Amino acid sequence: MKLKYIIPSLLALLTVFVSCSENDYNFPLGNIEVSTSYVSLPVGGGTTTVELNVNGDWTITKTDSKATWLEIPTPAGNADTKTITFSAESTDGGRSTEVILTCGDEKKHINVVQGITVAKNATCAEVIAGTDAKTYRVTGKVQKVTEWTKYGNWYIEDETGSFQIYGTTNFKDFSIEAGDEVTVEGPKKTYNNATEIENGTIISVTKSLIKVDSVMVAGVKDAAIPAAGGDADIYITTKTGSVEAEIPAAYKEWLSLKSIKVVGDETVVTVTAAENVAAARSAELEFTTVKGGKTYKGKTSINQAGAKGTKALPFSVEEAIEFANANASGSATEVYIKGIVSKVEKEYNATKHTAIFWISSDGAFHDKNFTKDFEVYGVKGLDNKDWEEGDHQVTVGQEVLVCAKVKVYTDKNGNKTPQTDGGYVCYFANYGDGTAENPFDAIAAIKAVNEGSTAEVYIAGKISKVQSQFNADKGTANFWISPDGTHVDKNYATEFEGYKIKYFGNEAWVEGNKTLKEGDFVVFKGKLTKYKDTCETSEGYLISINGDNGMD
Repeated sequence: MKLKYIIPSLLALLTVFVSCSENDYNFPLGNIEVSTSYVSLPVGGGTTTVELNVNGDWTITKTDSKATWLEIPTPAGNADTKTITFSAESTDGGRSTEVILTCGDEKKHINVVQGITVAKNATCAEVIAGTDAKTYRVTGKVQKVTEWTKYGNWYIEDETGSFQIYGTTNFKDFSIEAGDEVTVEGPKKTYNNATEIENGTIISVTKSLIKVDSVMVAGVKDAAIPAAGGDADIYITTKTGSVEAEIPAAYKEWLSLKSIKVVGDETVVTVTAAENVAAARSAELEFTTVKGGKTYKGKTSINQAGAKGTKALPFSVEEAIEFANANASGSATEVYIKGIVSKVEKEYNATKHTAIFWISSDGAFHDKNFTKDFEVYGVKGLDNKDWEEGDHQVTVGQEVLVCAKVKVYTDKNGNKTPQTDGGYVCYFANYGDGTAENPFDAIAAIKAVNEGSTAEVYIAGKISKVQSQFNADKGTANFWISPDGTHVDKNYATEFEGYKIKYFGNEAWVEGNKTLKEGDFVVFKGKLTKYKDTCETSEGYLISINGDNGMD
């Protein structure tokens, strides 16, 4: 569905008539706009006129006082001035300079050249297919700005492709945002099989007539829509009086356009996401406005949390690989991944405090088959702490829950490895032998039950849910344990039930004895058994609560 909303208010129409002329090339959503920020004068001498639109008194100055060859207009003007004319006498060689147009707190930089051959523009596809180290000039729209305070990193796109501008030599002279049309020049470089223009120089910027100001979800800026579904309000500023929005086909299964309306001075586009029962997802949305036959675009992302990848419902190894491939340059948020250690590349040590190992769903290492093997790279130990001597060590066969961002690492040969990007281990599971010295954890106890064991064993873990508290009538308690204390209803794979557990010494609980709470680390003894899908104990009793065995 495609909707178009034309702002009908008299105030909006008056604003257009006062601030814009029919000959405006583009309005800057600010104080100054010029038809071009790049001026070329004939080598034989002559003039060039630039169309101007300002919202007040202005001044114009040269950045180089020695550039006497360039004649500029009267150094000051006002909002009634519609053009600026630059002129120069003939020259035997090339020369260039820069002037600055100032109105209020806003500045516009205009590059002026004479007698310098301007490189022919290339398309993004031509740059991508071109030779490294060759200098290219390309004109396209700003896809996104990733950093603009230290280096000036951003992405440019046209109808043929896109790539990154890694570093901009004059980024402090400009302010760009998604949708702006920019001409940039610089040498091509290939890094990790991706095309870049490194240390490019912006030649000109044409500001978009449409700007996405913010995305609000339940009153929170840039928040993700909940997995259960809901709305996102996208606030847009435009100077044309109209906004067009359409949901791309790739997202229509879960995202729909709800409304377009005016709130104050902004147009608000509201979209609705359906319930998400899988991994977190996002949509790239584009909004357009038209003036003088030219289309201007504004872009933003809509994110929705996923049911999968959470601590309560972690990714399987295969799901983690799929998610990493979909977020190859790095996921924005941490996710939870569960698997079995299949190979240890580097154990934890007290120097670097991190480990490198592989996980799979079946516990086998498949020789880097990246549909089955996932690399856990450089993760910290339990509770996101630096590993120290005496802490739990990673070993093959353990089930682990990892919390980390993910990415795809590309080596110099182009090989791509789905892996974690930092992160830590939430728990190591499937350890212990059921003895008093080395109790089963929840996973190992479940495994023993499913293998048919009915032995009397010791079991340890964090209480994830107190099903029924000790009381004087029954003298027993029912509770669930898991490796890290997380409870999910009917989570029979990682939670074990202590059923009708007596107090210390196999005695009935009495008033004045300790009670249980979620998060307590308990050790208890009992016979392994299974009731329907639940792995549990029978005839069991407490050994300790948080290290207290009741002997004091």
